[in-house]
Amino acid sequence: MLELRHEIPCPEDGCDGVFTTNQSMQTHVGNVHKGRKDFACTEEGCQKKFSKKHHMQRHIDTVHHGRKDFACTEEGCQKKFSKKHHMQQHVNTVHHGRKDFACTKEGCQQMFTAASSMQQHIETVHNGRRDFTCTEEGCQQKFSFKHHMQQHIDTVYHGRRDFACTAEGCQQKFPQIHHMKNH
Repeated sequence: MLELRHEIPCPEDGCDGVFTTNQSMQTHVGNVHKGRKDFACTEEGCQKKFSKKHHMQRHIDTVHHGRKDFACTEEGCQKKFSKKHHMQQHVNTVHHGRKDFACTKEGCQQMFTAASSMQQHIETVHNGRRDFTCTEEGCQQKFSFKHHMQQHIDTVYHGRRDFACTAEGCQQKFPQIHHMKNH
């Protein structure tokens, strides 16, 4: 006797998802289309939420407990990674010098190790995207990257100078290494 298999399509417009049970279809709709995230990280102070329990557990293992199961495959390299594709990307770029992603903007010759890096380059360099506004009162300066904003706050508002001149007898300190080298 042939077993009948039900195919339940996703009801969302434009989605081609097909499921064998109503429950799996409902879970899909909630997680993918409605952004439901029922699994909150259990580590104190962490606000991250996830749509799947195993994604939350992987986050805890790698981010909070530092688990890195993927060792670099190149002889003599001791680096380890939390995700296999991060290790593979490391091998391709660091050890093999690969940059497979070219900027798609006409006239730009930049090459990148990952499609996400190329896309970030286009958004920030070519499209002028600046999502991070200085959090100091009265300052409206905008930055492409959060770490650039934090560097601005540390150096301009907190007077941070981490780079000391290496010349004998010179006591000058600088906010960025290239400032020290130019000096």
